[in-house]
Amino acid sequence: GELVDVVATFDDCAMVNCIDAAVFEGARATLSSPGASPRVLRMANGVLIPSGGCWRGKISVGSVSAVGKWEIFSGGGAWQMLLGKPMLKAFGATHEYVDDTV
Repeated sequence: GELVDVVATFDDCAMVNCIDAAVFEGARATLSSPGASPRVLRMANGVLIPSGGCWRGKISVGSVSAVGKWEIFSGGGAWQMLLGKPMLKAFGATHEYVDDTV
């Protein structure tokens, strides 16, 4: 498949992986089609947002790759892609809080 450059943010508090709806739309021609998602996502402030779908695909961070799925919804420009606990587990990543590295 073709590569799509996206800035991803590690978020070890997020229970799901997310991709911003505008970022997904911009890369839609390159990415596989999303599936429907029944999820309603609870934001940190308690607001509930229905998922706009779920995309499944392979991502690479440096030399490490893994397959995962991402809920699609508007992040309001705060982020492009969130790598939550599912991807951190898939990568076997450890968050070192002392120096804030993954």
